[in-house]
Amino acid sequence: MERPPSRLFEAARSGDLATVRALIESGAEVDASDDARRTPLFVAVKQGHLDVARCLLEAGADPNTIADYDPDESRVRPLTPAELEHRDRLTKQVGSQVQNFSVLVLGDEMLEQVARGAIAGVNAVAGASTITVDDYIFYAPLHVAARLGHEAMIDLLIASGAEIELAVTGGRRRRPLHIAAIFGQADAVRRLIAAGARVDAVAEFTTRTPNTGRTALSYAIERGHAEVARLLTEAGARETGTQAEALMRMVQEGDAAGVARALGEGLDPNTSTPDYRSPFLAACNSGDASLVAAFLDAGATVTGQALENVAFRRSTDILTLLLQRGRRFDVSLAKSAEVRRIAKREGWEDVPERLKEIDDRARPRNRTERGQGSRRGRG
Repeated sequence: MERPPSRLFEAARSGDLATVRALIESGAEVDASDDARRTPLFVAVKQGHLDVARCLLEAGADPNTIADYDPDESRVRPLTPAELEHRDRLTKQVGSQVQNFSVLVLGDEMLEQVARGAIAGVNAVAGASTITVDDYIFYAPLHVAARLGHEAMIDLLIASGAEIELAVTGGRRRRPLHIAAIFGQADAVRRLIAAGARVDAVAEFTTRTPNTGRTALSYAIERGHAEVARLLTEAGARETGTQAEALMRMVQEGDAAGVARALGEGLDPNTSTPDYRSPFLAACNSGDASLVAAFLDAGATVTGQALENVAFRRSTDILTLLLQRGRRFDVSLAKSAEVRRIAKREGWEDVPERLKEIDDRARPRNRTERGQGSRRGRG
C-alpha cells in the first residue's frame, strides 16, 4: 500500500515557505520520505525552491539522502504486484531473469520486452530513443541540482554538507560532476570544479575492472557538450580514451569517413571500449547506413543483438544491409527466432528467408559441437 506524501513534502514541492516553516516549528520530520524515498529537500531542489531548501537544511535536513527513483518524470518505476505476477509468467516463458522495474507505459507487448530484458524493444514500444533503468533513479539532491544547472542551489547544498563526491545512480557510480557533464550544464560544472570536484573521477566501473570507466570529460565529449569539455580540460581533465573510444566518438558524430579510415588502418571492427560498449552496435543503433556499411566492409561480425536492435527500431534499411552485406554472423537461434517474429508481424518478406540461410549454416556446427560434447561425456 502506497504511503501518501507528508504535508511537509507537499508544501516543499509547491514552494510554500510559510507552511514549511510552520510545519517544522510544529515538529514535522524534515526527512520524512515518500515511497520513492524522496525527501522534502529532494523535491524542493527539484522544483528550484531555494528558500524552502535553505529552510529545510537549517532545520537539519540531510543533503545526502538518495532517492530510489523520481516518479514525477521517470520512465521507470517499481512494478505493481499484478505486474510482477504477469512479468513472472512471461519470464518463465522466455527463460530469462529481469529486474524489478518497468516503464510507465505498460501493456502486454511492453511487459514482454521487459521480461526479455530487451531494452531496445522497450524503446521501440515506448517511442523513446533511450531508456535505461538507472538513468533517472538514485539521485541525491546535489545530483539533481547539477542536472538542472541550479548554481545557487549547488552552492547552498555544498555549504550545508552535501558530499561533492557522492557516487550514486545505481551501479554506475556517477557523481554530481558526471551528471552535470552528461546534461551539458556548463555553469554547474564550473561551480562543482570551483568547489573541489575531482575532474578525473571515474564512473561506470566494475569491481572486476576498477581502472576503466567513464569520466566527466568522456561524457561531455560523447554528448557533444563542447563548453563543458573545455571547462573540464582547462581544469586538468585528461582524455585517456582507447582507440575503441575514439572510434565510438566518430560513430556518435556520424563521421563515416573517419570510421572507414580508422578501420582501413587496421582497427578491429569488432572492438569494444573498456566499459564493454560496441562501436559497431552503436552504428547499427544510429540508423546511419553509411556507418554500418563501413563496419561491414571491414568485416564486422553481425550479431544477434545487432539484428534484434534494428528490428525493434523498425530500421528496415539497416536490417537489410546487415543481412545482405554481412560476411560473418554470430546469431543464436533464439535471436533469429525473435527477429523473424518481428519480421512476420511487420510484413518484411525477405527477412525470414535470409535468416533461415544463416540458421542453416549455424546448425551443422552446433550439432557437431553437441555431438563432440556427448562423445567426450561418454568417455
